[in-house]
Amino acid sequence: MRSPALPLRSCFAALLLTTVPLQAQRISGRFVMDQPPGQVVLFDTKGAEHAPVDSVPVRKGAFFFPERKWPAGFYQLAVNDTDRVDIILHPSETSVELEFEGRPLQEHISIRRSNENRILWEYKWISRANQQRVREIRAQRAEASPLDHALLMQLDSAERKAMDDKESRLDDLLQRHPDSYFAKVVKTDRALMAAVPTGWTGIAKAFAWADPELLRSSIYSKAVMAALQNAPQDRMDVFERASDSLLMWTRPDEECWSYTRSLLVRLFAQYGPDHVAQYVVDTFVSGPGSLVPAGPEVLEAAADLLKVTVGARVPEVRLPDPLTGDTLDLHAVLERNDYTCLFFYSSTCDHCHAQMPGLRELYAERKGRGFEVIGIALDADTAEFAGTLRAEQLSWPSYSELCGWGSLAAKAFVVKSTPSFFLVDRNGIIRAKPLDHEELRLLLARLLP
Repeated sequence: MRSPALPLRSCFAALLLTTVPLQAQRISGRFVMDQPPGQVVLFDTKGAEHAPVDSVPVRKGAFFFPERKWPAGFYQLAVNDTDRVDIILHPSETSVELEFEGRPLQEHISIRRSNENRILWEYKWISRANQQRVREIRAQRAEASPLDHALLMQLDSAERKAMDDKESRLDDLLQRHPDSYFAKVVKTDRALMAAVPTGWTGIAKAFAWADPELLRSSIYSKAVMAALQNAPQDRMDVFERASDSLLMWTRPDEECWSYTRSLLVRLFAQYGPDHVAQYVVDTFVSGPGSLVPAGPEVLEAAADLLKVTVGARVPEVRLPDPLTGDTLDLHAVLERNDYTCLFFYSSTCDHCHAQMPGLRELYAERKGRGFEVIGIALDADTAEFAGTLRAEQLSWPSYSELCGWGSLAAKAFVVKSTPSFFLVDRNGIIRAKPLDHEELRLLLARLLP
């Protein structure tokens, strides 16, 4: 049983603010240049990701998107895909009107109508001027003599002043427009960064996880990563518990929940730990924790993991016995028992050896009563395979291809760590994937009382 997620008392404070009802918005603009582009593409934002949602042709240098109710958040306009410019859409504004006097778009934009975008681009110009100033200072420092301490101190002071000036001008912008969407995102970002040193609980309370307006900004994925990086390290299943909590916090908003699930699946599937990726897929993609069906992107990222998720049929596997030379058809064994535990282990794995006494005791109690254990060793030679059977007094049937992690059986079951347990019924359906022999015992007490 996994520990319950931490309670939140102030995570959803932003949701208590008055919500502006969605109303149709018009996005339009002009290209004041000799060769305007042929079309403009509008990209939606979720976290740090962008996806195209609409496109319109450019006629006589002008473009007009059909009126539509867009949720509040950051979006992007693009020409030729790579030339993109950030904009804000907000239900309080019925019209966003832009003008571009050249390319790249980011350097030639003028806001003709939209206070939200004037605020955004006022800050961007402040930030851009500051970056140029900092680059100049650092270039001077690179050319300065390391013995010229007075100049180096002067340049350090100039860089600090430039950064302080940027923050001061940002503060002024927020004070002038405290209720803008831009201000909301900046204030949330500051609160999140201030909470990071306080750890998991502080991060949990500092962010409105179920606010779809924050979902449409890069701050959202930043918050998820901050939570994962600061999750309590008091248990081995730290990332499983963190995933449980994140998906509980986001559950009030289906869109936030779906994005968070997708991010977790792709993150753990690509970077590991692999057992966490499998847990997220088993629980929140194909299992009882799924709030909404998974989309193509999630299914593609989880394709291999879904092959051996709970409820899937086990793959066809033939297991050789290094001591007798016989080969076992796994499905033939499964048909003879109500439940079979597949125990993937390695003779050189200390955690595997720690599981063997408990599993041996359970096997002695349940053998011949509708339960079987099949050991599958990721060993490299006969000596270590036989040595473990003898030293640990393993009486269940054990097999090995004697090719270590090159085992076809391990690959078929997407085994990424040992020990790994699969509880399979007589029809070849994976019924559970217990963490250890104790959880296996509890499962059998319920399934085979």
